[in-house]
Amino acid sequence: LSRSLNPAVHVIVRTRMVKEIEELRRAGANQVIAEEFEAAIEIFTHVLELYHVPRNIVRAQTRVLRGEGYRMLRAERQGRGVSQAVLEALEAGTTDLFRVTGEGSLVHRTLESLDLRGAAGAAVIAVVRGEQSFVNPSPELRLEAGDYLVLVGSHDQIERSFIFLDGVDSPTG
Repeated sequence: LSRSLNPAVHVIVRTRMVKEIEELRRAGANQVIAEEFEAAIEIFTHVLELYHVPRNIVRAQTRVLRGEGYRMLRAERQGRGVSQAVLEALEAGTTDLFRVTGEGSLVHRTLESLDLRGAAGAAVIAVVRGEQSFVNPSPELRLEAGDYLVLVGSHDQIERSFIFLDGVDSPTG
């Protein structure tokens, strides 16, 4: 694996065993991909997406986890809990889109009657209907099938809003 023969060669190696990372690096691998860490990162990514963490934050966190040969994941834990960076990302606000399917009772409801902020905490900052956008929509705006609600709030508020809106927009809503 020696890189000294040709410095332009970039050696990437896959391993199943985390304990082999350092040995493979010493043998000349530029990058070692550990299967068990990649599986953990994939799960981590999906969890963050479920909590509506913005994609740029998810990408940044996965870069941190993969950085320096997974050093963060390989290091002995200094305490319990989630890293401060992850906590800050989860606590920060975000935006997300909810599509009105038209199968439930959201259609023809006004934003005021819906009272999403009171029910779940998130605010509707815009409604997109086809090519038309209603930014800072009037409380009297009536929703139509196919509308997209642009929601803003904390991750928890967005999640509660999706649960609330799914219930209202379901056929039995």
